[in-house]
Formats: sequence, structure tokens, C-alpha cells
Amino acid sequence: MRNQIDKGLEQYRILEEDNPGQRQYGYIVGEILSRKGDLEGAQEKLWSVYQKNNSELQALMRAAEIARQRKDYEFAWQAYSILTTERPENIQYWKAYSELAVMLERFDQAVNGLNRLSSLTSDDPAVQERLAILFFENNETESADSLFSLLYEGGTRTPGILYYLGRIAIDKSDYSRLAQLATEQVELFPDEVSGYTNLAVAYINLDAPLDAIAILLKARDKFPQNFGINYLLGSTYSMEKKYELAKKSLRAALTIDPGSRSTKHLLATVFNYLEEWTSSDEMYEELISSDQNDGQALNNYSYTLAERGIKLSIALDMAQKAVNLEPENPAYLDTIGWIYYKLNSFTKALVYIEQSIARNGENPVVLEHLGDVLIKVERPEDARIYYRKALEFDADNVRLKEKLKE
Repeated sequence: MRNQIDKGLEQYRILEEDNPGQRQYGYIVGEILSRKGDLEGAQEKLWSVYQKNNSELQALMRAAEIARQRKDYEFAWQAYSILTTERPENIQYWKAYSELAVMLERFDQAVNGLNRLSSLTSDDPAVQERLAILFFENNETESADSLFSLLYEGGTRTPGILYYLGRIAIDKSDYSRLAQLATEQVELFPDEVSGYTNLAVAYINLDAPLDAIAILLKARDKFPQNFGINYLLGSTYSMEKKYELAKKSLRAALTIDPGSRSTKHLLATVFNYLEEWTSSDEMYEELISSDQNDGQALNNYSYTLAERGIKLSIALDMAQKAVNLEPENPAYLDTIGWIYYKLNSFTKALVYIEQSIARNGENPVVLEHLGDVLIKVERPEDARIYYRKALEFDADNVRLKEKLKE
């Protein structure tokens, strides 16, 4: 009572030793140890109280609580396994058991615990939602979809249900469904960022990029420091060839998350389109210096150098590294082939670009490259075939039309 904790602990240890049948002293020692910050000692003491008398479930529960505080989840889960066996009607025990099973990634036990909890709580929607989330996180999408849909059709609306149903819609490429769910999420839960981003993703895939930009601008006003909003807005602007606006949004995203490599990659591409070569080169060099195996940066940097006709030997070294990392990547094969074209090594260029076409024959840029190489190796009729194929995928390309006339 006078806050002389160590002296008090000493006396209670004596009392515990002298009175082994008085269980309350073990409890008190455990709580004093906890108060002193010796959580491990408190856990061991309360566990020993239970071991001496298996009817002392209160000691076991307190030991489990302290174990969770210490992040000793294995001990805590084992303790709650005993508690749920001894007290199968206790809702709090089943909640703790299920939560710990999730933390320990023991899916079957977590499902069993949540099913038991559901039966005890008369199919509580919150428990059903947690079970559905567990199914989703364990890649049992059909079970998750069924349970989420049942809750949704029964009139239950939470940010989680709408979000996960949206994720499932994305997996199924059902973007009309995603738009419906995300619209509802934005209306009901305007402070949930995922509603806005999901709605933007739906609009992009429904070929409504201006609607995507509109909802993202609204979201940015509400969440100016959200990385995902700024990144997605920059990406959408880039797709629409609004490169100055894309640059502004991507720079904002990079300020929020300076380590985002995906943002740096996209921003380097935007700089390239804007012909801000110094900025694009610096960005690519930063990406490569921080990861020598970044094939995308190696490829894209080497390609932009080839297009500008500079540092071709350096470009060739980088392109070769990219191909070594991903020998089957059609974009990488085209890049190295195009560098050989720029170096007037047309036979080598032909080998690589034909390999690229064999892996992806629908890229108009690569088809045009092949046509250009075939011209150089004196196969003009074959070149015309590939120019025509390229024009099928890029009907408004004036340059291709001029090449066909020639």
C-alpha cells in the first residue's frame, strides 16, 4: 500500500512458500510482477498457478492476456485452446482464440473458432464478416464471395464488406459491379479512401478515364496526403497523355513516399515523354544504382538512349543485362534489337526483334521496328507486311502510312 513494491513482493513470496494451499498468493505475486514490468515472470507465475491446479482457469486466462501483451502469441493461443475446451460457451475466449489463430496463420483453427463464435452470437454479422475476410486472405475466394454476398444481400453495409466485394469484382474483371460497389462505398462511407480508388479503377477499365480523373480529384481534395490517390491520378493523367499534370501528381506521390520505385519508374517515363532528358536520366540512374537487377529500369533507360541515338554502347550493356534477367521478355528483346539497329548491326537486330514478335505479335511499335530492319536487310516486301500489321493496331499512325507509300 505504501508503494514499496519490492518489499511487498518479498513478503508475498514468503507467504506463498509457507502456504502452498493458498492460491491467492500466487495470483498476487503474478500481479506484482506485472506491475513491476516483469511480464515474463508474471506470465510464468500465473501459468504455474494453473499447472498446480487445473481448475484455476482465471490464472490461465490472466497468463494468456499477459502473453498477448508480450506478443507471445503461441503461448496465448495454446492457453485459449485450453480455455475454449474448458468453457466452450464463453464468447470472449473464442474471440481471442480466433484472433490469435489468424495472427499465427492457422487458417483451419481460425475458421473453426469463428464458426463456433458465430453459433454462439446468433450469426452476428461482424463475426460473419471476419470469417469472410479470413476466407479471402487465404485465397478461398468463392467461400469469401458467398459469405460477403449473403451479408450484402441481407442489407449489411460496412466499409469492409464493400471493399472486399470490390476486390473480388476486380479479380473477376467485373468492373461494372466494382463501379456499383465503390459508388455505394463513397456515398455511405465518404471517409474511406478505398471507395474512391476502387471507383477510379472501375472507370479506367470501363474506358471512362475522365470520370476516373474527376473522382480522384475529389478524393485528392479530401485526402491530399494519400499516396495511392496521387499515384493513381498521375497514372491516369499519363494514360491520357496529360504529362504535365501527371508529373505534378507523381511528384506529390513521391514526396509522400520517397521510396516508391513504381512512382519513380512512371515519373521517369513521363519525363521522357516531356523530353526532359536530364530528369529522366537522373531518375533511371537512381533506380539502377539502388538495384542493379531492376530490369525495367535497365530496359527503359537503354531504349530512351537508343531513341536519342546517344551512349549506344552503354545502352547495349544495360539492355543485355535486362535480357539476361528476363530472356523471354518481348519488350527487352525488342530494345536490344533496336539498339543493334541503331549500331547498324542489322542481322543481330533482326534476330532479337523476330524473337520479340514471336512472343508478342500485337505491339505496333515492335512490328514497325521489324519492318525497318527488314528494309535494311533488303527484304522490302516482307517489311510492307509488318508495316501493314502495325497499322492494324495503330490505324492513325501517319509515319507508318508514309513508309508504306515509300
